[in-house]
Amino acid sequence: MGSPAFWPSKQLFQEFLDEAGTKGVGLVFLNNYFEFRYIKEFPYGINLLYYHLHDPSSIGFGYGEGPVYYKVISNHPITEGLGSNGRIYIVNGGDYDYAWFNEWSGRIVALIGSETRGIRGGGIGVKETSYGTRWVLLAGLAPEQWTDIS
Repeated sequence: MGSPAFWPSKQLFQEFLDEAGTKGVGLVFLNNYFEFRYIKEFPYGINLLYYHLHDPSSIGFGYGEGPVYYKVISNHPITEGLGSNGRIYIVNGGDYDYAWFNEWSGRIVALIGSETRGIRGGGIGVKETSYGTRWVLLAGLAPEQWTDIS
């Protein structure tokens, strides 16, 4: 588990986003297993976007549901070479932890799901910001102690 000491305030998080934007820096946001009651102990980027900006306005997590995969649903350079309409397995062991997002202002180019539960939500998302920079959301890929994603 992380620590609430690493959870930035909304103001600090917004300042970070604005600074990155004004400097022309794109950002990659990750997440993985977390529990809502302990969300501030999991300062993953997607969780911060959800909590502070409500964009995405929905996130969730699962574990112990078998191998986890992405399913590409839209062509995009970030998914080039991953195939289309097939499954790209990203977690094949451990506790099979993963997470997802929904209701996001960007474009979802791949979904995420597990072998036993099926598709749960957004897995890979892309967005061009008002600064002209790009954000990428990669659900289920943040490092964590219970599942080896190497």
